[in-house]
Amino acid sequence: MTLLDFERSNVASIAANQRQLEMLISDMKARRPGGAYRDILRHRLAELWLSNETGRLLSYRTAWMQEAGRIANYEASVIKVFATELGAKITNFGVNQLGPAGYLTRV
Repeated sequence: MTLLDFERSNVASIAANQRQLEMLISDMKARRPGGAYRDILRHRLAELWLSNETGRLLSYRTAWMQEAGRIANYEASVIKVFATELGAKITNFGVNQLGPAGYLTRV
């Protein structure tokens, strides 16, 4: 088992995604969009949140396998791709939600 196998559980990526989602949720609460647009945003945020929870559980499974002495090569690869794509989706949603001001907002 190599060092690369141990550092690929990607819990940090999932945690960063969760922080980003929490900031988007607090921004949505502050702006209080109305009507059907609010429902669309809520459903999209819920979908992203559930995807992040799935990634968190995959990361925990990878860490559990590493703790048990098993080699988690393909699991680590799956969670890496999953977390990276999810991070891109969350970022895209955030930029679309915040609009042009989203590029200038300090995080």
